[in-house]
Amino acid sequence: MNAQTKTYLAFGALAGGAVLLWSSFADPLASVAPWRRAMVLCARQHAVKRTPYQWGGGHGHDMPDFGVDCSGLIISCGYSTGVVNASGWDSRRMWAELPHVQVPQPADVALYAPRHVVLVESFNPSTGLATIIGSNGGDASTTTPEVAALQGAFVRRESTHLYRTGFLGFASLETLVVGGRP
Repeated sequence: MNAQTKTYLAFGALAGGAVLLWSSFADPLASVAPWRRAMVLCARQHAVKRTPYQWGGGHGHDMPDFGVDCSGLIISCGYSTGVVNASGWDSRRMWAELPHVQVPQPADVALYAPRHVVLVESFNPSTGLATIIGSNGGDASTTTPEVAALQGAFVRRESTHLYRTGFLGFASLETLVVGGRP
C-alpha cells in the first residue's frame, strides 16, 4: 500500500461469529496539486466549525468579520492558505473571467445564477456530480450572527452541486494561483 491509501481494520459479529472487515480506499486529495488540497482543507475547516454566513464577509482583511459569504469563503481560504489570490473577485467576475471546465477538480468552483459560488470538494465522473462546500442560506439581510443562526446560514458541505437551482457551470481558480501555475 502507498501513502495515498488509508486502511481500516474493524471487527464485528455476524450471526454469532466474528467477522473481520478490511477496507482500503484512496484519499481523494492525495493526488491533487498542493494548492487545491490547501483550499479544500480550509473550506472543510469552515464547514466543521459551521462558520456563519455574513453578507460581505471574508472580502476584506482589515474588517472584523464574524463569517463569510459565498465568494468570501473562496477569498478567505485563498488568503489564509496563501495559495490563491482571489481578492476583489465575486461570483459574477468568476463566471465571466475564469476558464470554464467540464470536469472539475477539487478547489474548482461551481457557479450559479444570479450570483452564487461554492468550492468543489470532489467530482465523480461516473455520476457527473460534484460534492461542494459553500457558505449557504444567507442573503443581504444576513448581517449579524443572530440573523445567520435564525436563517440556518453557515458554511456546509452538500453531497451534490445540484442542491440548488440556477447552476451555470464549473470554473477553475488555477489562473489565480499565487506564483503562477503550480
